[in-house]
Amino acid sequence: MNERTVIAYVSGENSLNSFVNFDLNEMQSGSTGLASSDRLVAFVDKASTITKPYIIEFKEGRVDTIMQYKEDFLASDPQQMHNIIKEIEELYPSKEYGLVLWGHCTGWLVTKDTIAQARPFKAYGPDNGKNSETDFGAKWMNITQVRSALHGLPKFKFIMGDCCCMMSIEAAYELRNVTDYLIGSPAEIPAYGAPYQTITKDLFLKSNDFYRQIIDDYYDHYLKEYPKESDTIYLSRNSLPMSVIDMRYVGELADATRILLKAPNEFTFQGVPFYFCLDLPVMYDMSCLMEKNTTAEDFATWRRSFEKAVPYRRMSNKWLSIYSELNKNMSSNSFIFNENTFGGVSMFVSKPEYNFSHYFLYNDGLKNFEWYRAVGWNRFEQ
Repeated sequence: MNERTVIAYVSGENSLNSFVNFDLNEMQSGSTGLASSDRLVAFVDKASTITKPYIIEFKEGRVDTIMQYKEDFLASDPQQMHNIIKEIEELYPSKEYGLVLWGHCTGWLVTKDTIAQARPFKAYGPDNGKNSETDFGAKWMNITQVRSALHGLPKFKFIMGDCCCMMSIEAAYELRNVTDYLIGSPAEIPAYGAPYQTITKDLFLKSNDFYRQIIDDYYDHYLKEYPKESDTIYLSRNSLPMSVIDMRYVGELADATRILLKAPNEFTFQGVPFYFCLDLPVMYDMSCLMEKNTTAEDFATWRRSFEKAVPYRRMSNKWLSIYSELNKNMSSNSFIFNENTFGGVSMFVSKPEYNFSHYFLYNDGLKNFEWYRAVGWNRFEQ
């Protein structure tokens, strides 16, 4: 019986294909020195007409092919994800498991290109089904589908989102029963993602606060890396916001939030940092938003519940973004960040203007998430 098996689900049949081998090489390097009772295994789907999806294990700096699939398939199909992870767990029986979600992600956001046709979703792991390096026409897996894919499997010790915008309270609450901890960033992450040559060993730490080392090594890597790149010099002394959510306390956080929640049109957003902006700013920093819209006394009470649910976070005033509105706000220092209010977890507020988005079904999409009912957003529907 192994102590811990960490499974990296590498969804690379899309525009991230060119980064797959880079990160696999880092995992190979990082596997040196792992205990014999710890296993690092990756499912890999690349944009290749020659190489079908496969499963590999990294051990002591080498790579062993465990399984080569004969046919291509959509890695974004939740049933395929379930079967793949179950197969790996049967091959590597362990006391506990960790999961790394590698690839594209838009948090909980929704659009019309999904593997499930009943509702329009978009969230994690696009697969274009054409073995090309494009996201156009790709099928995605919504977070509720990720939850369904992981349902019935042994509960994960952690899920690390090595993908953009994973740390939203909506996504975390949806995944609360399939993992003990959720680790990642509420914002965009660089295309190279996690520095696996450094953090691979962290994924197997057995301490109660193991997540601190994962976050610190990820955060510190880009803190050092950004000044070296001429096109990211403005990011000097910055990295990317990161956090962990302890699922034992997300119910308490939902209750505390429900008490203070008010109608969307009563919220103030001026100066509150947000983490996504394709057409409209969304994914506001949850803690900053609550501080802006509550009394000091109410916020202090709420913040105690928040800090139990989010026991560790690293703040960054700026991060690498492709969105012009985000860059404008960060370059003008219009976001109000401080350690006492920063949360590193995003929250969505269903403003009426979101009904007119050309890209995402923001308000309708939120209704598919359990967080919507847990905090009682439906109280404010007309």
